[in-house]
Amino acid sequence: MRARLVVLAGTFLFACSSSEVAREERVAIAEEAYSTTIAMAGKRQLHSAVSLASGQVFVSGGWSWGVPALATTEMFEPATGKLTTRAAMSTPRVFHGAVVLPNGKVLVTGGADDKTSPSSPGMGKALASAEVYDPASNTWSAVAPMLAPRYGHAIVLVGSKVLVLGGADPNQLATAEIYDPALGTWTATGSMSTVRGSTTAIVLQDGRVLVAGGSSIGTQLASAEIYDPSTGSFTSTGALSTPRTHGGAVRLPDGRVLVAGGYDNSDYLATAEIYDPATGTWSPTGSLATKRKELTLDVLPSGVFAVGGDTGLVTASVERYDVSTGTWSSVAPLAKPRNWHTSTPVGDKLLVVGGIGNNATEWTDSELWSLNAPPPPPPASCTHSECASGAKLVASCSACATKVCGMDSYCCNVAWDGICVNEAKANCGTTCGSAPPPPPPPPPSTCGHTSCVSGAKLAKTCSACANTVCSADPYCCNNSWDSICVSEANGMCSPACQ
Repeated sequence: MRARLVVLAGTFLFACSSSEVAREERVAIAEEAYSTTIAMAGKRQLHSAVSLASGQVFVSGGWSWGVPALATTEMFEPATGKLTTRAAMSTPRVFHGAVVLPNGKVLVTGGADDKTSPSSPGMGKALASAEVYDPASNTWSAVAPMLAPRYGHAIVLVGSKVLVLGGADPNQLATAEIYDPALGTWTATGSMSTVRGSTTAIVLQDGRVLVAGGSSIGTQLASAEIYDPSTGSFTSTGALSTPRTHGGAVRLPDGRVLVAGGYDNSDYLATAEIYDPATGTWSPTGSLATKRKELTLDVLPSGVFAVGGDTGLVTASVERYDVSTGTWSSVAPLAKPRNWHTSTPVGDKLLVVGGIGNNATEWTDSELWSLNAPPPPPPASCTHSECASGAKLVASCSACATKVCGMDSYCCNVAWDGICVNEAKANCGTTCGSAPPPPPPPPPSTCGHTSCVSGAKLAKTCSACANTVCSADPYCCNNSWDSICVSEANGMCSPACQ
């Protein structure tokens, strides 16, 4: 097994290794999965996070043990890799809704003014109030309240308007309403066929909205409905094969909808299903390796990922779903187990914010998680000797290649690297000629660039940030200031660009 978690000053990297010798070349490390820790202004769970067109992620509200609902907000800045404090909401909110409007502003709706206790799923008073955040001016403006107070509701943008449905006040609701940003008003629309709390609402490619599962007065639901904005009404569609609430749901690139995990009326779920809007039916697909509820589900260029959640214990597990095969596989985990968190795509990465771990431990950090597929290995060949690094060799190249690949399949499956050369020297009775010339010396230490730019190695004396990073990772001051050093500067220094 050539997988090991390497920890470098707050940055978790998954690197290749041999059972005998570590392959810790930094280039190889940079190509594998990693999770970079990002400090938050404070603890939060049951908050909201939405992605802006700029690539920023806006985080609002939530709750922390022993504290009423939070009014605080933060913005993730991709350019710096940091969360920065933004203007607070006028009303503290937990378990609220948030959606980005067509003009780039953020509408925040409802929620509760508190959570009743750490051990209870109940909430405080349901809120009807709503407010809009303007990222350009960092200001909030009150807008008309919803027609009904609610928390735990679903909220989606449908065309140029906002649909809010279900939730609780604390009694679970079947009602739905529409917000028109142009008029600043709410109007009632058709109600669902049943009350639904903690339900899933996904906008389909044709503009209709799929609502599936959820809870109804203590019972988990399998039923599903379609909201048609052209008629303002809900109609029944195919039911899930398994009742579920607190699962993950996401629209796939082909327009179908994947749901996974959650809770039925007796246990956590590993099962997953796919909804086909063309037929209005669900079909089973591969199950998660780990049953879980309160997971998040996101689509990245590298696949569909199920992140964290509650398995009976809070988990750091991440699984990738392969649409072509309908199967899940475990991939590199988060740095910490997280539940009641949010995860938001940022390019080919996931910003995973806050939440709790086991023993109700609240986290004061978030993480930027990524799974970068390494480039394909070069084709196997016999174009170089066992004494030289290069493309992977085939076992039939020589008796030595046969022996080395029998011991270390990496050399004939991936690449014939320096470790393979050393194995050839040790096991094939050859000295491989004279020792290779020493590598060129690293470039001299300079202070010719800041700590947020890759380049020549920096000296500790260049800045306080350089001193901090090099104390944790001497490579940055001994060899070169590469992209890993930049990431460490972003995570460890304030400001990073010194």
